[in-house]
Amino acid sequence: MIGNDVVDLSLSAFDSERRFWRYSQKVCSRIELNQFGQFESKQQSLWRFWSLKEAAFKAAVRLGYQGLFRPAKIQVELLDSVRAIIQFDQYRFKGKTHIELQQLWSDVILEDAEFKSIVSVQRRNTVSVSYKGRLPFVESDTGAKLPASISHHGSFFRLIHLSA
Repeated sequence: MIGNDVVDLSLSAFDSERRFWRYSQKVCSRIELNQFGQFESKQQSLWRFWSLKEAAFKAAVRLGYQGLFRPAKIQVELLDSVRAIIQFDQYRFKGKTHIELQQLWSDVILEDAEFKSIVSVQRRNTVSVSYKGRLPFVESDTGAKLPASISHHGSFFRLIHLSA
């Protein structure tokens, strides 16, 4: 299954180093904190972890997870500047994160699935979205309902869905 998250980096800066580390310790494990700055700036690292965890949570909800979002319970291992492995409850996902100007976004998919099956939309009103309960779907050309994941923060919006 899929999940995504986007962060507007212009709205996410910390006003002090102390606040940054206090927040980071609430969101990330000690192992994750040791990866900060390995592939990007420390603040981008924090938001990368956050967005991967949020995206994994959305994907897990689509798979039936009914618990609360507790980012410290979701474990992320960064593989390089883009790829990551995310372990959450009994689910294992692979993730990709991209940073472009003031936008950071992450997409996750079950570990054994292929990212080529994900379609990305970055403009509102380009597809019709419907909901079954809390879960979004888009309609394909054939009328099939395709699982989707929606995220927005600040001036950025992303919708991903599985291809038909």
